[in-house]
Amino acid sequence: FLPLELARKVKTTRYNGIKTEDLIGKTPLTQEEFDQIVEDFDLKNRTILFYAGRKFDELFFRNYLKRHFISGAEELQFYNYKRQIFSSSFSGGNVTKDNLCRMFHIDHVHEVHSGKNDCVLEWELFQKLDGYYYFITTGENFDSVFRLNQDYIVPVSFLSTHRGLREWAGNIPVVDFSAKIKKVFTVDGSGLSKFGTNFNGMIVEHIINSMLHVQKENNTPFLYANKCKLSYIGKIPSSFESVPMDFNEDGTVTAANRKDKELEVKLNNAVGILRERLDPLIKYIRDDIFGGKTIKSQELVVDRDYNVLALCDLSSDDTVLEIKSNPIKPEYYKDQLFFESRGRKCYHMNMLWSVNNNTGDVRKIEFSIYEVHTKINREV
Repeated sequence: FLPLELARKVKTTRYNGIKTEDLIGKTPLTQEEFDQIVEDFDLKNRTILFYAGRKFDELFFRNYLKRHFISGAEELQFYNYKRQIFSSSFSGGNVTKDNLCRMFHIDHVHEVHSGKNDCVLEWELFQKLDGYYYFITTGENFDSVFRLNQDYIVPVSFLSTHRGLREWAGNIPVVDFSAKIKKVFTVDGSGLSKFGTNFNGMIVEHIINSMLHVQKENNTPFLYANKCKLSYIGKIPSSFESVPMDFNEDGTVTAANRKDKELEVKLNNAVGILRERLDPLIKYIRDDIFGGKTIKSQELVVDRDYNVLALCDLSSDDTVLEIKSNPIKPEYYKDQLFFESRGRKCYHMNMLWSVNNNTGDVRKIEFSIYEVHTKINREV
């Protein structure tokens, strides 16, 4: 009931089962009632568990007490055990208590949540986790849940997407970073459309690889062996529908499922348009960035000192280029760039897609290439 005093009408009945009429005659918690609860449950000497994004539940409770001038919150200890679960910030909100409870075969997961039922679920889920830390990876139409251990070599790209993983790893260095723009290419977007999920980014990266005739490295055995160090626990539904595609040497794609053939045609149409317009960018990458040398794709770099691995988008013996299909500045990826480069010349390329929000048509794509310098901050 605690939050419902702030609104004249309850609008969350479908989630918690509470109706507006249930609040008639209800009064706020008093200092005396709060003190009695603390005493009855010995809360000063116990830890209050919750499962929530950030500190939502704890702050929600503390703010309630503050609004009603109730003292004693400062003596309570809270623990958010969601911090034991590392999932992607781009997961779409599927790492819910309900999904995890279903995976662990915990009963009484209902669409409508009473406070009492939530407490039961949270306690049983806490017991199932058993003090371990868990790592969630994306898959085709579902995400896989693994129990972590210190033998696992952490892919550095996950440090920026999986909150808390860096702290769990323990010894990841603080990286100093600087970058400057080297070149900007603007590509006409006429005839192109913005596709769902990350199709645009995958298609552009694949075209670049095809036009550069990269030498693709096979890291599957090593990556599989590393993944096997994790203990597989189960799977939860994905928030996104996967569309399996094969990437062909000429830059085109082939859909694995018949239902996706229409999308395949649209994507390959975009491939044909982009191949004609990316020539200046490809020439610059080949000649000015890599100096005409053989370019590798997905080179594996393993740092045993920090138990971290990295996969380079494009690399040679003396140069690395990381490609991102978003406009995020390279500093966000400084850990990844540091471990990929290992003292080599380092570049980062991002993309800004200018799209008509009404039609989805692409106006232009802006490719920005940065020269990047990274080093460990020894003073931290």
